[in-house]
Amino acid sequence: MKVLISLIMALVMSFFGLNSFAAKETVLLYTNYAPFSYGSTKSPQGLYPELIKAIFFRMDDDLRIQVFPWKRTLSSAEQGKGFIAGIYKTPKREEIFNYSQPFYVEEVMVFVPTDSAININSSTDLSALKGKNVGLVAGFSYGSTVDAVVKAKLFKEQRANSDILNFKKLLKGRLDAVISAKLTGQTIIAKMKLGNKIKMINVPVNKGDVYIAVSKKLADKVAVLDRFNKAIESMKQDGSYNKFMEEFIERAAGQ
Repeated sequence: MKVLISLIMALVMSFFGLNSFAAKETVLLYTNYAPFSYGSTKSPQGLYPELIKAIFFRMDDDLRIQVFPWKRTLSSAEQGKGFIAGIYKTPKREEIFNYSQPFYVEEVMVFVPTDSAININSSTDLSALKGKNVGLVAGFSYGSTVDAVVKAKLFKEQRANSDILNFKKLLKGRLDAVISAKLTGQTIIAKMKLGNKIKMINVPVNKGDVYIAVSKKLADKVAVLDRFNKAIESMKQDGSYNKFMEEFIERAAGQ
């Protein structure tokens, strides 16, 4: 009987393919961060889920994407419930997670009302924001320069659950500035038709490497990170990574 069962299983596996029985990797993403990551578990949208899918396809690995608010996503990843995608490195997080190579570089900018006198001349000097009400997203890290001035309480930190909420506060005069990813801010300004009301200061305050990461509780998943890294390198070498980015930016600009 055992031999018969083994033969049946072998025939089924050969018919459907071994990958049909491979476990799907869970990748955790987050909402309210258009155009990078938004939508829902049923319909994940944005640069990060699309790029992660492309990379996992190159890896020939199955994946399941789950989308939650940022705090829940981070907490779930810390508990070992899956990979987290679209995360920065911080000293605290490096104690918790193993990281891939960066799969994207995100520029962080300062946005202000068009009539604002705030100006930034150096990515390492944010003194122009001293004493100002500045909007950030709850739980987000914006790179070492911004994180340092937040810790030093250079400005009055105002955290919201999304960039859109911060831009609405900026419009109403409840904030003096918003710190946000360049592509996010540009998308919000275009969609809300705010080009004559909000401007971007053209000096990045951070250029942040973006990673996928997994809890060190899941030591066996380091092998997945290794395959992920090899897939990125392969896509960059054959030009498919650059092609993907060009096509995504063209679509995002047309939405």
